[in-house]
Amino acid sequence: MFSPPVLIAIGSIVFTLVVLGVFVLPVFVRAWGEAAVIANGVEASATIRSVEDTRARINEDPEVDIVLWVEPADTEPYEAKIRTVVSIVDLVNYRVGAKLRVKYDPEDPSKVAIEGLAPTP
Repeated sequence: MFSPPVLIAIGSIVFTLVVLGVFVLPVFVRAWGEAAVIANGVEASATIRSVEDTRARINEDPEVDIVLWVEPADTEPYEAKIRTVVSIVDLVNYRVGAKLRVKYDPEDPSKVAIEGLAPTP
C-alpha cells in the first residue's frame, strides 16, 4: 500500500489537475477559438444588445456575456452570444447600442470575436 506522504502527493496532483481542467482550460480554449476567428474570420459590424457580468475575473478584468446583432456585408444579420474578457478600463465602452468591429467564422457564424470598437462618424 502507499504511505501517507505518497497519498498526499497523489491527492495534490489530482486536485491540481481537476482545478486546471475545470477553471483554467476553458479560458484558454475560448481564447484560442477567438484568436482563430480573428485570424481567419470574415469582417462584420455588430451592435451590442446586452451585456451581463459573469462575476468571473481574469487578471482583475471582468468576464462578460455579450449578445450581439451581427451585420455581415453579404448575408442576413443575426444574433450571436459570446463570452469574453473585457478590460476594466474599456468596460464603459461596452454598453447596449455600442457599435463594434467583429469577425465571424463563415462555417459556423455563431463563432464571433470582437476586434474592437467601431469608429465613430
